Parts: sequence; C-alpha cells; structure tokens
Amino acid sequence: MKVLITSAAQRLPQTIAAALSHEHEVRLTDRQPVTTEHTFVTCDLGPDLATNKLVKGTDAIVHWGQVQPSRDVSDQFDFLMRCTYNLLWAATDEQVPRMIVLSSLRLFERYEEHFQVSEQWRPSPSTDPVVLGSHLCEYVAKEFARERKVEVVCLRLGTIIWPEHQGALPTAALTCDDAAQAVERALHLKTRPSDTKSTGSDPWRIFHIQSSVANARYPTTMAQRQLHFEPSQYN
Repeated sequence: MKVLITSAAQRLPQTIAAALSHEHEVRLTDRQPVTTEHTFVTCDLGPDLATNKLVKGTDAIVHWGQVQPSRDVSDQFDFLMRCTYNLLWAATDEQVPRMIVLSSLRLFERYEEHFQVSEQWRPSPSTDPVVLGSHLCEYVAKEFARERKVEVVCLRLGTIIWPEHQGALPTAALTCDDAAQAVERALHLKTRPSDTKSTGSDPWRIFHIQSSVANARYPTTMAQRQLHFEPSQYN
C-alpha cells in the first residue's frame, strides 16, 4: 500500500512512518525541508496542482492534525483548516480511497475525570491552540467527508508516551507503538455500509485510542472491536 504521511518534521509522524515502512511504501511531506530515510516531498498543501501531484497514486493519507506549539497561532490554524481542506480536495480529485486524521483526546479534557467518555460524546474543546486546532481539523475533515464522500477515519489519540518517559502515566496515556499500531489497523479497516442509502458507504468514522493503564479515562472498546486494536497493558 502507498501511504503519504504529513507533518514529517514532527516526531510522531516519523515514528509512524518507520513502523509502516516494513509493510508499506511510505512517503513523507511537510511545508519545510526534512531530512529522513524515507521518500520526502516538500509541499505547501496549497490549492494547486502541486498538492494534486503529491497525493496522486496514493492509497491512503495519514494527516497529523497538530502542529508545533512554538509556531504562530495563525499559522497553526491555517495549516489545520485551509491546508487540511486543500489536502482533502486533492485527495478527492485524485480518487485517494482513504484519509486517516490523527486528532486528540484532549478534546474531552474539560469533562470531569471520572466520566467514561466514548466516541458518542460531543467534543468540548478549550481555547488552547493545540486543542482547538485539533477540533478545527476534525471539523473540516468531517464536513468534507460528508459533502465530498471521501472516506475519513479519525483517530483521537491519547497523550503520547515516549520510551524515555519517567514517572506516573497519565490516565490518557498512549505509547508511540500503540499509536503506530492504530494507524496500521486503520489502513486495513473494512469499508462499512452507511445508514444513509444515498451515500453507499460511511465516509466518517471515529475511534478513541489509548493504551491500557490504571484508571484509563477513555474506553477503546470500539477500536478493539472494529479496528482489532490491541492496547498495551500497564499495571
């Protein structure tokens, strides 16, 4: 499978690329040059032929719905809204079968800690640019999927835990290996018939992804059942 991964300058997309490269043909992209062992293409994700050329012949796109917090807020929102829209538009033009949007479970952190928040809950984003940006990216992808009939799988990821992490794990902890596993499973997710006959298939699907830790805040039942996601177990 030919997989395109955005935001190549960031650690998680690079980690996912390394994991997927064992079974797939991986290309990375970013708006700035990045040194990587994988095939890389610099692209502004503008409304032009360069974006179409970037996605042409791709079987799936993995889109990281966050940017570096150090960037200007307006630049963050521009990437997560305008560039996401351009990417989806190009994917439609080039008939890319699936886009996987990597969002965040921080969309629900304003709910009380003891609530077991599932995919059916309404996001309650704060004004934190990272959180609000994830919400805006989701919104663009969801509306575009429904209007343009592009199949989008949204993975709301927990707090990424890297191998060097020390101390107690957060209740929404997600190891980088589990994040990569979830993306791999989403690539092979079978298309599900839609409840609406006119659309043919369900163009928008959401899964909550976190590792199995003590007092885990977000149930991953749906991901385990439909994606066959197997979260790492921690005591």
